[in-house]
Amino acid sequence: MHSAVLRLRSGMELIGSTAPQRNWRGIIIALLVIVTVLGLIVTAIVLVTPREIEENFGDKLSYKDVINHHFDPKPFHASWRSGSVLMYRSDDGGVVQFDCDSNTSTLVMDNTTFRELNTESYEISADGKFAILPYDINYIYRHSFVAKYKLFNIKTRSHRDLVGPSTPQQEGELTFQCVTWSPVGNSLVSRQG
Repeated sequence: MHSAVLRLRSGMELIGSTAPQRNWRGIIIALLVIVTVLGLIVTAIVLVTPREIEENFGDKLSYKDVINHHFDPKPFHASWRSGSVLMYRSDDGGVVQFDCDSNTSTLVMDNTTFRELNTESYEISADGKFAILPYDINYIYRHSFVAKYKLFNIKTRSHRDLVGPSTPQQEGELTFQCVTWSPVGNSLVSRQG
């Protein structure tokens, strides 16, 4: 009998009864790697994709704007007064006297009178006490015009209309074709329009 039991035992196989365990640590690491790779791909796509830029260039340029000289640059008109003194319009619109020897600037007229009269030009008398400013300019040809003029007192900062001599038909003419200063003092030469 002993030999029969041994045969039975030797013919039996050993079977394990425990279920296989999963490698949770490996699964979590694999999922983290997948999420990281997908995140890098999405980031690369966002960075490489060009953005649509809305640029506002303002109103379109019209032919009328070009013809009416809306885009002409402001000219720099400077004039020598005497020796080393230069007169010019500053960026803010005032008239400045610059002394080249001492490197100093003096404001002669601010821009309020120019804005009030809607004018750009001026002429200072030889003695530097007065200025004439044309306004209400009506062009006859390209370089000729008739205009009204203001006489500006630089010391008192006051101005008044320049009026021509009276005629029987008119009390005092206000429009002139040409007004300019004499080379000495503050005398005016004019031609009425």
